[in-house]
Amino acid sequence: IAVGAVALVAVHPSLVFVVVAILLFWFISTAVRLRVRIFRATAYLLVAGVLALVIGLPIITQMLGEAGRVSKVVWPADTNRVGAIKDIVFLNHGSTPQPILSALVALGCLALLLRFRTWWYFGPVLFFAAMTVYTLSSNDPKFLWLTSPFYDDQWRIFGILVMLLTPIAGLGVALASDSVRWLLVRGRDRLRRGSASGRSWHPGLVTSVVAGVLVIALGIAAVPYFTSNAVRAGLNTKISGPTLSAGEVKLLSTMDKYVPANATVLNDACDGSVWMYALGNRMPMIRHFEVLPTNRQLLVLDDLPQLPTNPAVRQAAAELGLEWVYIADGRIRAGDRPKPGLTNAASLPFLHLVVRDGNAALYKIDWSMLPGGVQQLQDLSKTRQQLPGVPGVWDNTTPDGIAPLGKVC
Repeated sequence: IAVGAVALVAVHPSLVFVVVAILLFWFISTAVRLRVRIFRATAYLLVAGVLALVIGLPIITQMLGEAGRVSKVVWPADTNRVGAIKDIVFLNHGSTPQPILSALVALGCLALLLRFRTWWYFGPVLFFAAMTVYTLSSNDPKFLWLTSPFYDDQWRIFGILVMLLTPIAGLGVALASDSVRWLLVRGRDRLRRGSASGRSWHPGLVTSVVAGVLVIALGIAAVPYFTSNAVRAGLNTKISGPTLSAGEVKLLSTMDKYVPANATVLNDACDGSVWMYALGNRMPMIRHFEVLPTNRQLLVLDDLPQLPTNPAVRQAAAELGLEWVYIADGRIRAGDRPKPGLTNAASLPFLHLVVRDGNAALYKIDWSMLPGGVQQLQDLSKTRQQLPGVPGVWDNTTPDGIAPLGKVC
């Protein structure tokens, strides 16, 4: 309950789902095994629920309001069920396999099995494991209502499963420690018996040597982890200095002076423009710097200069209802590169500069200069529907697939 409160107030609401799952199965276990204590357990949960409402209702209300700004995305399956099970076993969905952690989790499962009163913990683990396998390997819409609290996102569900496995890995460490201790005690006793018969082995020396060998062996075995983590950390290394310049902050903060409230602004997530709504109350096309663009969004980002000559690019831009373009050269991370279609905006005749502030600029697309004209924009943008909530959030009635991995910052 304490972890859930801290998660809700200060960490991340995903942790709350973990806590709720644990509490639910703990309550079922308590009801089945200890009927006499069921009233006490119910009282605990009722008091915790009331406190959660008092503390969390303002946060939850604000979160639900913000949730309207996020496009609904059905994440495509990226493996089959066998592959999903392998991802869980080796804890490596989209990353390096973690055999050491897998071994610790296996030991932890054994530790749970050896203690009957802890079997209930398998409940939430197996539930989220099944959810993970299903979302990684299937596009079936029948389970969307189960995954919708987690943004229909297999990575997030897999992350919740990993958080649930963390205590089990800790139990694995404890079991390994107890096993090593048992072996060392038996070895010490044998050495003492040997010393009594004339041998001179010192138990402390043997213990130190064994511990040193284990530390060195585990350190060598963990080198791949350190290497892969260093690479991933390098991807997240930010450039020197602020991500947003003073000019970018000023322009993003004054977007509402130029852009209508229900408009969507074409932007490159890697330049920090995902903060457009937070700073200027206007909606960027890409709202999170790690969200993969759809295929139509990526087409416009890559081939905007071909708007007059490529009907596919023109159709994608019209379906997205794009009339505004924000361009800046700031970067969130050192390895980020600007999208090809946004590198030479000043030379494109159909883009009219509206305002520039330092290294940031806002352009308006002149659809009258393009084949099909403004009428094409009006006709094709009808495939979008305004979602309730914050203006500028639209849902396409003709869904589009997610762009391939590697197309994000």
